[in-house]
Amino acid sequence: MMTASTSSGKRNLLVNAAANWLGFAAQMAVAFVLSPLFVHGLGAARYGIWSLVESILAYLGMFDLGVAASVVRYVARFEAVHDHDRLNRIVSTSVCIFAVCGVLALAIALTIAFPLAVFLNIPADLVVEARWMLVLLGINLAIGLPLNVFSCVLDGLGRYPAKSALRTGSLVLRLPVFLLVLNNNGGLIGLACAITACNLVEYLSLAVAAHHFLAGLHFSMRFVDRETFRMIRGYSLHAFLAMLAGRMSFQTDALVIGAFLGPEWIAYFMIGSRLVEYAKNSLRAVTTVLTPAVSSLEARGDHAGIRAVLINSTRYVLWIILPIQAGLLLLGKPFLALWMGPDYARLSYPTLAILAVPLGLALSQSVSARILYGTGRLRWFARLVLAEAVANVLLSILLVRPYGIEGDAVGTAIPNVLSNLLVAAYVCRLLEVSFARYLWLAMLKPVCVASLLAAGWVAVVLTNPPTTWLGLLLTGAAGLAFYAPIAFLVEYGPRKSLALLRRYTAKRRELPANPPAELRASA
Repeated sequence: MMTASTSSGKRNLLVNAAANWLGFAAQMAVAFVLSPLFVHGLGAARYGIWSLVESILAYLGMFDLGVAASVVRYVARFEAVHDHDRLNRIVSTSVCIFAVCGVLALAIALTIAFPLAVFLNIPADLVVEARWMLVLLGINLAIGLPLNVFSCVLDGLGRYPAKSALRTGSLVLRLPVFLLVLNNNGGLIGLACAITACNLVEYLSLAVAAHHFLAGLHFSMRFVDRETFRMIRGYSLHAFLAMLAGRMSFQTDALVIGAFLGPEWIAYFMIGSRLVEYAKNSLRAVTTVLTPAVSSLEARGDHAGIRAVLINSTRYVLWIILPIQAGLLLLGKPFLALWMGPDYARLSYPTLAILAVPLGLALSQSVSARILYGTGRLRWFARLVLAEAVANVLLSILLVRPYGIEGDAVGTAIPNVLSNLLVAAYVCRLLEVSFARYLWLAMLKPVCVASLLAAGWVAVVLTNPPTTWLGLLLTGAAGLAFYAPIAFLVEYGPRKSLALLRRYTAKRRELPANPPAELRASA
């Protein structure tokens, strides 16, 4: 029987997941509008340099050192037991660590900004823009690292709705600023200035919100001590290795392509790969909320609750991501043709298709990864994903010259599939869940129903491929209109589906919530 506290916890988890996803959906909407404007406004070479600098900054972002993950975990843990003294020690020590790391990151950005063109085939007429863009965004990173602690505090407190609202407000500010820069031919330097200014406003608003929701939050040097530093380091070391692996796996492609093929090919690769990353991040925005929830369950010794999170959350993620994966594979080419133009569709779609193949498996294991972060079991996971990253880089370098950007994509996809299979097996063993039972309860239903959806879209693409936005939207909507009710029926079963539908109808009609006895029994 579900207790009131369990019901409340589940409700809060769903609210946080929904808020986080809506915030990300707003980011995707802005990206959908801005991406073609950036590509065509900057041109292939400048857009490639933009992606290249982003990859360099992603590596400099590793000066996070896994401390952000520590803040989320320990804020959730200490808030659950009302230990505000240790919570303030975590926050104050983390701010100091990040301040030092920010200075180091900026120093490295300044050091590599000048020889940048020598190693990455940047055209001579774009060297100054590329150099100053890296310097300005390095300053942005140095400021953002210590201020990002307050965003992590909101995550640890489970205040995802407030965080998403503030970030959505920041997006509203960014959109006209970016359009103004593009319309006035501000180039890479103007965009870098706009990003730095908008990020500073966002960081400060998140800091104010953190102090609002945690009245006892105080930063002071007297809270900075060696014991807290050691506690953060013990957890953050493995989180840092996992983050390093992620950067190597998904941020090295631009560097490899720039070194072997030239910056214009980065643009074609990134357009395809970013659609896959948008799909990944849309679900990661939901699964991220599992880390503090799992940390709280572990603090209370609720291991059965963690097992339920693994099975149920994996299945829910697959219900959502599998139709997206099918859409990218089957409708991705006409989407790219309408969004970016036929040349980009021809050159970017192969990358999109290759990287979309592991998508369902990778997103299902984002749940497993959140459980490992929440329980602090990161040592094995960090080493596995680091091995995946090394294999990714080596394969990409080996394949990029003979097979171009498609070879780079294959070098990314193969290690990703293998590592996610190993993560699934490891987490099942850790939580004492049979792997066969995990596949049966978490994966079988979504895979079977999504296969029917994919078959329908294959038939449409082969007989009458969409060539207009209206045709594409109707094709996608028709498939989802078929998929959604079947998925709902398969997930809940006929009796419970009927009970939920009648309960929803009763609420819509503002009838008393007093269903008949047979419906109460079925629910």
